[in-house]
Amino acid sequence: MIHILFVVPYPQLEPVVQEVYRNHPMRDTIDIQFCAMTVDMVKNYQVEDMYDVIVGRNFTLTELKRQYPGRPVIGIPVAKYDVVRAVCEAKLRYRPEKIGIIGNFYSKEDDDYIGKIAGCQLEYYAAETREDLRDCVRQARREGCDCLLGGYSASLYLQKDPIHFVLIQASRETVGKVFDEAIHIAQGIQREQERAEMFRTIAQTVARGIIYVGKNRQVQLANKEAKKYFPNLKGDILSQAIPMMGGDLETCFATGAELLNRLIQIDSLAISANFLPVSVDKNMSGVVIDFENVSKIQQVETQIRQKMSEKGLTARYTFQDIIHESQIMDQVIENARRYAGVSSNVLIVGETGTGKELFAQSIHNQSSRKNSGFVAVNCAALPENLLESELFGYEEGAFTGSRKGGKMGLFELAHRGTLFLDEISEISMSLQSKLLRVLQEREVRRIGGDRVIAIDVRIIAATNKNLKELVREGKFRKDLLYRLDVLKIYVPPLRRRRQDIMILLHYYLEKCSQEFGCEVPVLTDEAKRAAESYEFDGNVRELRNVAERLCVIYPGMRLSARQMADMFCTDDVDDNEWEKSGDPEEEQVIVQREEKERQYIGEILRKNGYSRNDTARELGIDRSTLWRKMKKYGL
Repeated sequence: MIHILFVVPYPQLEPVVQEVYRNHPMRDTIDIQFCAMTVDMVKNYQVEDMYDVIVGRNFTLTELKRQYPGRPVIGIPVAKYDVVRAVCEAKLRYRPEKIGIIGNFYSKEDDDYIGKIAGCQLEYYAAETREDLRDCVRQARREGCDCLLGGYSASLYLQKDPIHFVLIQASRETVGKVFDEAIHIAQGIQREQERAEMFRTIAQTVARGIIYVGKNRQVQLANKEAKKYFPNLKGDILSQAIPMMGGDLETCFATGAELLNRLIQIDSLAISANFLPVSVDKNMSGVVIDFENVSKIQQVETQIRQKMSEKGLTARYTFQDIIHESQIMDQVIENARRYAGVSSNVLIVGETGTGKELFAQSIHNQSSRKNSGFVAVNCAALPENLLESELFGYEEGAFTGSRKGGKMGLFELAHRGTLFLDEISEISMSLQSKLLRVLQEREVRRIGGDRVIAIDVRIIAATNKNLKELVREGKFRKDLLYRLDVLKIYVPPLRRRRQDIMILLHYYLEKCSQEFGCEVPVLTDEAKRAAESYEFDGNVRELRNVAERLCVIYPGMRLSARQMADMFCTDDVDDNEWEKSGDPEEEQVIVQREEKERQYIGEILRKNGYSRNDTARELGIDRSTLWRKMKKYGL
């Protein structure tokens, strides 16, 4: 709500003001008070603080500005239109030959123009104060004026010295413009008050101490946090109150440059302070000092790490999520549970797709670190320089394209938690050296930084390669291997725990059918035997892919051995049309695939007493195709 006080010298103006108020589009947000007072009355009147804007006229306006220099006071102007109306009224009522205009609101240059319109002579007599009115009236009489125009103060004076007089009144148009100006000023003041209150609230509620020092080096503002450490700051010369800050303050004033992260020792208190210059129109008006107790820095960083953990750096799986029936997996899980009870580093080895990260997350969730972050990174997915910055973090400006303010590394994010390094065998020798140092010293230094950050992190690494063989080949550091290989878990492939194949296949079929909104395929005994005899080079990951294909292609259908075999043994081109690529690794894959197919066809042949018709029917292929494959594999 906007509160406006109209202080005017004559009551006839109130109906005009009220009419303008009633028709104003913002009337619901305006509160108007009208007060008719002469200048003498204003001198003895106390205006309340509730008003956003005070409106006055002529000598009343002058007195209000004198009494309230810090308050917004605006005037109701005497518009040329209002003067013309008063001149016309005088002509109609008194038919004067010469009209005198008395006051402090008019310009003599307008006399001739308005006089020509009115058809009479005009003369302006300037009265800067009320005391000037008597002299103006006498001069007007001497110069032959037979009618006077002016404000309310002039009308009161002329009651003692009668002469034809017309009061110059404010029109609705003039009052409307005053309304708009008053609202505009009030809104601007309210916005500034809101901004000031916002900044005051921010300064008082931030966790850091804030001090503002003016050009005279006096403390002009100190928030609650600053007063906790320095109770008698406001109004003091800073160098006297806190001598240890004086040098950095003078440097900031002299250079106009920011001074950041200044470590200041004040008796037993250590603070980290920033000195930030404040400039208005390129002229320094003061310096803002924000500071924090150094002992809180570790606590703040821990809270940041916790927030980052809440954004997804968490472990979802537990040992209950590891689906199995085999005894060999029972033993692996039992060992992993024991490992979860200590904080030693763990190395998980196993072929691709066996579920190494599943074990890593399960160990974390059963350990004493479960309430802190689980941070995982695939070492093979990032180039060396990017992996280094991800692991150790970097300071602002450490390299081209670095984030403003720097970035916290994964070691810091995993503080008091677990860092999972997948495919650890893929990191370079130079990065292995840096990783080894972190594991030895339990501290990191960000790229481009000079500060050492202590960390408490448990490392779980995983690989699908033989690290000892890589050590012999000079591709992996021996000392790093033994830093990682404290506790070891070997996750066996599916071919070594075939009794887990069907329970896993049923699990993923159910899961995929729910995800795709389809019926679960029905596995016949022949389809089950086909699945159990398959090698699954991709282990659980490949099995899950097979389950997805079955749900998409055969929803709700009974699966034959032929249909199951289609999921395993299909090629992109006919066997006879396959051309060797010349790539030894690719050719080795082809050889392995053909050997599996040879073993599978041989098993079906023996099962069917070498009957080609029955074998071709179970495999879901023509007799001619079976004959070609038997010839190819020497069956």
